Amino acid sequence: MRAQVSDQWVNLLVDTGCTVTSLTREAVDRLGLDRSRFTGRRIVFTAAGTSMAVPTGRLDSLRLGAAHLRNVEVALVDLPASVNLDGLLGVNVLDRFRATFEFRRATLVLRPEPPR
Repeated sequence: MRAQVSDQWVNLLVDTGCTVTSLTREAVDRLGLDRSRFTGRRIVFTAAGTSMAVPTGRLDSLRLGAAHLRNVEVALVDLPASVNLDGLLGVNVLDRFRATFEFRRATLVLRPEPPR
């Protein structure tokens, strides 16, 4: 999925098993984000069942289509070099929407949550 961080494009994999949205260190550097902003820590679990502590910080702005989110927590992660992605779109963003996968159209539809 293409998204915008600080008015620059990134390619994120939608990962419903990922608790927190993440960016690679390379993407953070390319975006010109200061790594010193990533002073938080979070324990994450991998698909292989191992856990590790990763640095976390906040993005001022994240755009997904027409949706504009502010103050989004992200983790810094290392993805395999063979994976040509800037990061993972996790549940901390997806749970702000009613998310629907339209498999025949290969599309993720994000609708605003109805008022409670």
